[in-house]
Amino acid sequence: MKILLVLTKKFTAGGGQSHIINLSKGLIAEGHKVIVAADSGPLINELQASGARFYRLHFCTSINLLGLIVQVFIAVMRLKPDIIHAQSGNAMTVCLPVSKLLGIPCVVTYHGFSPQTYNDRIVSALVPKIITVSEYYKNKLLENGHLKPEQITVIPNGLDFEKYASSLSGKQ
Repeated sequence: MKILLVLTKKFTAGGGQSHIINLSKGLIAEGHKVIVAADSGPLINELQASGARFYRLHFCTSINLLGLIVQVFIAVMRLKPDIIHAQSGNAMTVCLPVSKLLGIPCVVTYHGFSPQTYNDRIVSALVPKIITVSEYYKNKLLENGHLKPEQITVIPNGLDFEKYASSLSGKQ
């Protein structure tokens, strides 16, 4: 399966970006092809070393929502993924119209919440499954009563022990 992971920010150090690298490694190990669409950043080399392909999205300092939707639409048309995996609420806002227009399934992972408010009624109608990284965020998503508990799956972020093995060797 070809999976397009979409992040609507630079690929710099952060929990979501580390998650994407670890997720890419796991998906590739399972035989999937992974492409990450995001803006540039210092972690691109690490991502590509994992075997994932990087597709550059261009952003302005002030986010142009329509421009991002067009960029993701073009990326999906070129890359032809089997599934789109939006890596935040912002990415969901950009990916859902493309997903619905082209008939490609979309899953959303919430790594946390930005100050923006998302309309859970729209999300619950358009996204059959949402992933979040903790019970805390699951409960935050359920607070408004528009989402059903069965729509949300909690998958905590993992840790790549091999990455830190040399600094941990000999320590108990």
